[in-house]
Amino acid sequence: MKSRIIALLAAFSLVFALGCSDKELKTGKYVMQGTELAEWAWVILEEDGKFVFNRNLATSYLPIGTYTIEKGMLILSVSAEETYRFRIDGNDLIFESGKLAESFVEKGAIFRLSEITIETGKSVKFSEEEIAEAIDLVQTEFHFPSAKLTKLTYDEEKSEWLIKGYMQNGRGSVNGVDPKNVIILLSEFHVDGSGKNPVLNPNSTYTDYQWILIRQSENSSWIIDDQGY
Repeated sequence: MKSRIIALLAAFSLVFALGCSDKELKTGKYVMQGTELAEWAWVILEEDGKFVFNRNLATSYLPIGTYTIEKGMLILSVSAEETYRFRIDGNDLIFESGKLAESFVEKGAIFRLSEITIETGKSVKFSEEEIAEAIDLVQTEFHFPSAKLTKLTYDEEKSEWLIKGYMQNGRGSVNGVDPKNVIILLSEFHVDGSGKNPVLNPNSTYTDYQWILIRQSENSSWIIDDQGY
């Protein structure tokens, strides 16, 4: 009887541990590490169970769908015919399989959780893919000396309000861009205490810093047209 109780407790502990492990997978952006193509591939896991997978910066197709966690595996599902599997290892995702990704990402490639917090609300103006491309561009182009980007937010209500000012008094009043092709992201970043940044205050955190992105049409790529407060 005693041995049976011990076995049952052990089994329960294992199930509990697996369950906790699954629940501890954090949402956010997981970026490929450790190769010359590091950061050319990434996965964004959103709190509502949706994902965006960029297999390579050179590809135009971004798989989008829902994700599940089963027995320590993250499964990205676009359709019954298109799935991608990652083994969960702490805050790392280890790529296992997915036919449409295997020509870009090697099996065993490590995707690590970025320290940047990504927040996107619901949008009737842009698709998840369009917003993800804008976010990715800002992350790529952020190069403030002695500063670290910590958060990017797309809030459609705030973006539309800021776009009105951009179209009336900013560069939008002269560059001829259609407001339908303008998106504004808000960022948060921290400046360290080294004093190496000649403009920004050391040991300071800046919030609601704007990134104004535009494009020529719905089929064009985003470019950063302006930034600041």
